[in-house]
Parts: sequence; structure tokens; C-alpha cells
Amino acid sequence: AAKLLGEALHKTLTNKNGPMLDLDSVSEFFADGMPSTMIGVAGTPKLKSYDIDFGWGKPKKVETISLDFSGSISMNACKESSDDLEIGVVLPANEMDICVRTFQDGLQSYI
Repeated sequence: AAKLLGEALHKTLTNKNGPMLDLDSVSEFFADGMPSTMIGVAGTPKLKSYDIDFGWGKPKKVETISLDFSGSISMNACKESSDDLEIGVVLPANEMDICVRTFQDGLQSYI
């Protein structure tokens, strides 16, 4: 699951012409009907939120608060390294344990 999600996000995020380039219309996006599961992604690594300073200093921690209600995940630039991402997920504790294990297992194939 982590590998498929990573590959799909990579393909979408590196497509210079937009995420729906290969579609002739929005209806083609739902040609097989509404999906039973949808994933929303909030945030952008390109924004570099940790470099923003409104006059009272740079942030120590950045959170996407809408995740608590929307069932989405967030992806933002990491504070320590421009090569890393911060990923935010909100799930019940038992589902979070499964998600973390699955994600770590999926990452092992890339390490």
C-alpha cells in the first residue's frame, strides 16, 4: 500500500502539466463510478512553511489542522532537510498502529 501510494503521488506531483492531464474530461475521472475509498492530500512540500517568518520568528512545528475532520493526509517540507517530507495522518489508535507498521514495511523496500 505504501509503495502504491508513493508511486501514485510521485507520478502526480512530478507531472508538470497537472494531475488530470491524461483526462479529456472530469467525467472520465469517474468512468467506473465513484471510488469506494478516496484519499485527500493537503499541503505542499514546495511551500517550505518552516522558512516563513511573519516577524515573530520561524515556526517550530507546522500542522495541517483540517486533517482531524477530513480523513486526509498532509505532506509538507521537513524542517531539518529539504530532501525529506513530514507526513501527517489522523486515525484511531488501533488503525494508526496498522498504518505505521504497513508504512514502515513498505519503506523497507526502498532503504
